[in-house]
Amino acid sequence: MTSKDGRATSADAAAADLLRKRIEQRLPGVTTRPMFGYQCYLVQGKFFAGFGKRRGGEQTIIIRLPKDLQSRAVAAGLRPFRHGARAGWMEMDCKSTKGDDAFVWIRKGYDYAASLVRGDNGRRG
Repeated sequence: MTSKDGRATSADAAAADLLRKRIEQRLPGVTTRPMFGYQCYLVQGKFFAGFGKRRGGEQTIIIRLPKDLQSRAVAAGLRPFRHGARAGWMEMDCKSTKGDDAFVWIRKGYDYAASLVRGDNGRRG
C-alpha cells in the first residue's frame, strides 16, 4: 500500500518517516543528500545516519558510532552494518525498534560526527 505521495505506508516506513522528521526538527545544522543508495543525513559535511531498504523492502537505519559505543549498540539490538562495520557503522531495522530508542542512537551518531568536525573525536573535556 502507498500514500498519496507514493511512499510506502507499512509500519517500518512510518517509523522511518517519524525518525526523519525528528532529525530534521531536533538536530541543528543537518543536511541531507543521497549517498550509496541511501537518504543520508550529515552535520557539517560528516555523514552520521542514513535510511535505506533491505532486500525484502524493510526500512533500515545506518548510524555511525565511535568504537567505544559499538558493543553497547549491539547489546541494545543494533548490528554491524555489513558494508562498513570496521568504520563504526551500525544498522537497525525501523520496524523492530521504538522511535525514541532509535533516536537516542541517531543522536549519538550526530554527536560523534559533530565531534569529528571539531577534531575531538567524541572526547568530552
